[in-house]
Amino acid sequence: MPAQTTKAPPRSGVFLRHRKKILALFVLLLVVGIDIVAGTLLIRLGLFRPADWVEQRYRTAHPVFHHTLRPDVQFSEAAWGRIGYRLSTNSLGFKDRAARKIELTSDRHRVLIIGDSFTEGVGLSYEETFVGLVDDRLAQGGVEVLNAGVASYSPLLYFRKIRHLLDEVGLEVGEVVVFLDISDILDDLDYYVDENDRVRSPRHESFRRASKRWLNRHTILIASTRAGIRSFGERFKDPRDVEWTLDRRQSRWTIDDDDFEKKGRPGLDICAEWMDRLAELLRSRGIPLTLAVYPWPDQVFNRDLDSRHVVFWRTWAGRNDVAFVDLFPAFIDEREPLEVLQRLFIRGDYHWNAAGHEVVARQLLEHWSPAAEADRAR
Repeated sequence: MPAQTTKAPPRSGVFLRHRKKILALFVLLLVVGIDIVAGTLLIRLGLFRPADWVEQRYRTAHPVFHHTLRPDVQFSEAAWGRIGYRLSTNSLGFKDRAARKIELTSDRHRVLIIGDSFTEGVGLSYEETFVGLVDDRLAQGGVEVLNAGVASYSPLLYFRKIRHLLDEVGLEVGEVVVFLDISDILDDLDYYVDENDRVRSPRHESFRRASKRWLNRHTILIASTRAGIRSFGERFKDPRDVEWTLDRRQSRWTIDDDDFEKKGRPGLDICAEWMDRLAELLRSRGIPLTLAVYPWPDQVFNRDLDSRHVVFWRTWAGRNDVAFVDLFPAFIDEREPLEVLQRLFIRGDYHWNAAGHEVVARQLLEHWSPAAEADRAR
């Protein structure tokens, strides 16, 4: 009896059933791989500029207080998002009207102002920022103003930078003003000092945020596509829609109970510890300290006038005999919140525009008015 032969079953493997999908995935991975390799190579050779290339030219790491601005630079092409502006820094790495040398000692009363990106004045030239406006006005009375503020600073960095300036650099200062931002509370949850006494950050960075930053610095096609989609979408945003300037991730802790318990309360405790150390440092040198607080768009929109941020730091200032400037009423009053946001904030951003900086400058100058000084003396 002849041996029976059996036919092989039809090939119905995974590849054949899903060959189109697998091929598409292979092509996608190949394109991404080529983009990463080519992007990394071209960026390192200087033939392609990543999204934050301009900022990298005037921002730098620092061994004591994490990061700062490079000293003695003059850029006509500084950038904040899609906004271009002129940036100059002096010999201390402070944003200034020009790249000039700052003497460590001075026969004039010297005011050092420090804060984060609001104080640095991102998106604006020095002359348009509240520090530049105050500098111009007080210079008429023989007072010198210096801006030590840099984006993403917080109380830990305020303390370490000022201590470094006083003890290591030898800078003489007659007065210090700290502009303590709402985002500082969350920033100090992330910053930490390692075993080598260096500040590290962030302690807990999301995978999504880290991935975006890595792709922006190592790819061309992906980074350009993401930027193009974002720019295209912004063209169709309704300027009357308040969402264009709100940022609920960093500022909602003052008005959201859950955010306050998870982030606000522990962040305030950490910030207060560093501010305690800063107040004691300045007190030991006989240097007066002023603390200023101000709202973000979220607080303006929600009329958060008696904010947790204000209450906490007003109490702290009173306990430490520190002058306190509350800027919330300058932004939260009888006006419609949307009107305030559109007039005083950069569109699509939570930072002040030039008009917003003018408001802050006027309020700060009132703090130094003869009447206000006499009031504090009493």
